[in-house]
Amino acid sequence: MLRYKALKILKAFNEEDVKKFTLFLESPYFNHSKKVARLYKILKQFHPDYSSQKFTNRYLKKKIGTKSDSTLKNLFADFYPLCEKYLSCNNFLNDGFEFDIQLISALNSKNLESTCLENISKVKDKIESEKEFHTVHLSYYFQLSNFQYNIEMFSKAVKKKSDLDDHLEHYTNSHDYIFYFYFLNSLNAYIMMLNICKLTNQNPKETKLGKFFDTFFPIDKINLLLHTPYALKNEFLRDIFEIKWLYVLIRLDKDMFKHSKRFIDLLKKHSTKLHIDEKYNFYKVFSIWYPSVIQQKDFEEYEFNFYDNLLEQKAYKSSGHDYMTVRDFVMLIIRGVTTGRYKWTDNLIENCITILEPKYHLSVNSLKNVYLNILHNKDYVKALIHLNEIQHFNELKLKKEIKYLSIILYYELREYNITISKIEIFSKFLNNKEVPLQEKEIYCKFIKYIKILTLHRLEEKEIEPGEIKKQILKLDYFISKNWLLEKIDEMQKVK
Repeated sequence: MLRYKALKILKAFNEEDVKKFTLFLESPYFNHSKKVARLYKILKQFHPDYSSQKFTNRYLKKKIGTKSDSTLKNLFADFYPLCEKYLSCNNFLNDGFEFDIQLISALNSKNLESTCLENISKVKDKIESEKEFHTVHLSYYFQLSNFQYNIEMFSKAVKKKSDLDDHLEHYTNSHDYIFYFYFLNSLNAYIMMLNICKLTNQNPKETKLGKFFDTFFPIDKINLLLHTPYALKNEFLRDIFEIKWLYVLIRLDKDMFKHSKRFIDLLKKHSTKLHIDEKYNFYKVFSIWYPSVIQQKDFEEYEFNFYDNLLEQKAYKSSGHDYMTVRDFVMLIIRGVTTGRYKWTDNLIENCITILEPKYHLSVNSLKNVYLNILHNKDYVKALIHLNEIQHFNELKLKKEIKYLSIILYYELREYNITISKIEIFSKFLNNKEVPLQEKEIYCKFIKYIKILTLHRLEEKEIEPGEIKKQILKLDYFISKNWLLEKIDEMQKVK
């Protein structure tokens, strides 16, 4: 196998690259060596693998008409920089804004000021008409404003104080954009750090970036920046800043639901202008609300309006992913049914099932029916039938729901020996490393108390129901807390 560096680049070429690179090498402006162009004509016969038995140094030397190894090596040494130059030029020509900026720079260097200003105006309009906002647009605005400042203001005579004020105003406006650009990127990095900290159970304040923000951009300073009119004059940019900053505050659990209301309003206002991956990340905020959202009755209307907007904007999509994750879809179903929004949940299944991978369709519909029969119909036999219809396909969320719901159902059916068996199975499952720590905590409390009640039902453990009820009431929210309290009340009534 030949190990020339250029072959790594050639293997990455698609058919269009092969055609373009051929023309590139044939152009004397880019390539002065006919031998290099001839070498590529030989090489491209072996595209895309470059691994034929025929593809040897001996064969290549014969084709280019030399017996010297050093001649071939030198030819490849000349060839490799041209491969890099092609990639750079091709990328540059396909990136419209970079091309436009460099054209304006070239026009400016030739003192073609009127043409330069015309192009600046066109490029600004082009950026404004973009369907999606990208942080890099701020860098383009800075460069365009800087060119405009240099053309319009440097030639302007300074005769009085107002002229100096004009200079300062123009200069400040252009440099505002570069501040916005770097600060938005800092917020993006901070958001990524928060997401990673959640996955690794780290304290954000202990990271280098967390310490940097605490020192130089504490919460009160950023709030002041966002709400000072002269600091962020562009309303759209101010809103984008605020969306990102509110996301940070929600992540840090700073007045989560107060900030979430404002966050939802701003997302609804600007979601169409957000990049697909940014939109996806911001709409995933609902996973942060859980489980606290369950106790926020005054937030429910906002919550479900948010879900409707999420579905309307197709914010479940990200680059390379066209489906909503089964975890998120199941979460929406459970929130719908457990809040008594049965019609909303039916509409979700009926109208939005296609946003889920087809293999999960029957399972999520059966899961909805399980919850419906437990909470609304109180038909536990029918619920168990639907539970047995669910296939988890090794999906953690579905596996967890099957194991958890089986405990509820067998307890309600008074199959207490089976209930104990299901509790043991679920306890082992919760020890799985893949189960998030937060979920372990809210389920472990449930496991502890359902086991106590079940053993009492089996007459294997003597308890005072009233004392157990007091213990549960003192605890923060955990899964099925209210259901356990109902079961204790039933015990006390029997007494």
